[in-house]
Amino acid sequence: MDIEWLTPEEVANRWGIKARQVQAMCSSGKISGAVRKGRIWLIPNNTPKPIDGRTKAAKHKEK
Repeated sequence: MDIEWLTPEEVANRWGIKARQVQAMCSSGKISGAVRKGRIWLIPNNTPKPIDGRTKAAKHKEK
């Protein structure tokens, strides 16, 4: 059973955000399952987009 890995650029296109934001989320541990191989991050294909902490939904979830 092999996991299909995606690059931050591929994930960014899928989620509608910038690749640098995906890299920052990987560095801060917000994307579960992301691993660093050399200079790039690899993200499992089935990883859901984390909740943006700046939205009302995220602030409501914290309470």
